[in-house]
Amino acid sequence: MPALVRIREDVHVHASAQAVLQRVLDLATYDEWLAPAFRDYRADDEGCSFDLVLPGRVDHARLRRGGVEAGAFSLVRDGANSGAGAVDSIVWAMHSESAREVHLTAEMAYLPASGFGTILETTVHRPNRTQALRDSLWALKQLLEAAAREQAARV
Repeated sequence: MPALVRIREDVHVHASAQAVLQRVLDLATYDEWLAPAFRDYRADDEGCSFDLVLPGRVDHARLRRGGVEAGAFSLVRDGANSGAGAVDSIVWAMHSESAREVHLTAEMAYLPASGFGTILETTVHRPNRTQALRDSLWALKQLLEAAAREQAARV
């Protein structure tokens, strides 16, 4: 079995840490900001599932809530589900830089393709996974900052 590979992306968000954490914890709203490569997204109180559509490959995921501690939240492979898929975990980490500035990092661990797929993994799949994560973070940043501007305008 191939070893897990991790990709990490981050973004600087002009919003409060509380607003960022609240949004990341609300799995039901992920479909509002996930990149188009994340398809068939479903969430419930315990976790979420989705397909990450890549050129010539679809990574299935079934993740359950992990823990929340000191500015971090994790979603981990649902071991009880035999169809849990290639995505092993997603970890969100936040570092407050001020009252209204947060550095948000998302790290996805996954099982890469093996065999012939190894060539496509490094040249096609990994860059597309990274771009999907980057696009998702950017969309989340835009939503959070728009909400922060609206809140500031009301005060």
